[in-house]
Amino acid sequence: IGSIKNAYFGSLDGTVNANSVSKMIASKDAALDIEVSAAIATAQSYILAIQQPFRNSLGSPEAQTAIEQCVALRDLLKNKVKAIIDGELKDADWQPVLDQYVDNVVLPTYKDLSEKNTALYNAVVAFEKNPSNDAFQKCADAWLTARKPWESSEAFLFGPVADKGLDKL
Repeated sequence: IGSIKNAYFGSLDGTVNANSVSKMIASKDAALDIEVSAAIATAQSYILAIQQPFRNSLGSPEAQTAIEQCVALRDLLKNKVKAIIDGELKDADWQPVLDQYVDNVVLPTYKDLSEKNTALYNAVVAFEKNPSNDAFQKCADAWLTARKPWESSEAFLFGPVADKGLDKL
């Protein structure tokens, strides 16, 4: 949901960028933009309400409600937003949105991923040189930290990455 939010708003911090899908949809149907923004927030809040660890709560009522909210968001995007994108927006309208998205979402995410993975690598090297519980904990913490931008980068698996099978996972 975080990646959907980033893509729709054109930012990593939840603000709506002037060159975003949100603004393009709002220019055609302001009520729909409000509905999509609310559906994103609702789905995200229900996901965050699932008791941790998440894997132990998959069958919970909270998880079921989160799934229902995600399906509602998917249907809204698929049925209403896509209709506007396909029917009312021209390809030329997208270049500023794409530039904004790449410069302010994709590239910073990959930069963060690179930095966090460098820290993970360094923690593993330190552990290898001097194994200890403390060094192992640093590896585990670095892995968890590196996982967040990796999960965000999964949203970029389209185009050549998807078409040419560059992501084998």
